[in-house]
Amino acid sequence: FAVGSFLAGCAVLLGSVTRLQNLFGLGGTEKLIAALISAGIMVAMGTTPWYSAKLAGADPVAVVPNTKYHDDARMLLAIYIVVTFANVILPVRSVVIWVVPITAVFGYVA
Repeated sequence: FAVGSFLAGCAVLLGSVTRLQNLFGLGGTEKLIAALISAGIMVAMGTTPWYSAKLAGADPVAVVPNTKYHDDARMLLAIYIVVTFANVILPVRSVVIWVVPITAVFGYVA
């Protein structure tokens, strides 16, 4: 979850730097922020042992040593925090930021 938080922090920094807004333009900066947040969500999902095994194509029951503690609560809370943060705090228009919740839902379902 640290990598996802780091990417979210990078997105905040990108949004506040006017030099980057002058370089990429407002639309380009917003798209870059949405891409960083979406990448952070996907990376955060891959850090849990259960989903890492599923992403690698292995059987999670056989690979993860302690399967009785398989719990999605922490991962879902982290994803919820990042999505809420992106929608409430970041200065990005709703036309662009809709990618973030869609990434979270499809990433979790897959």
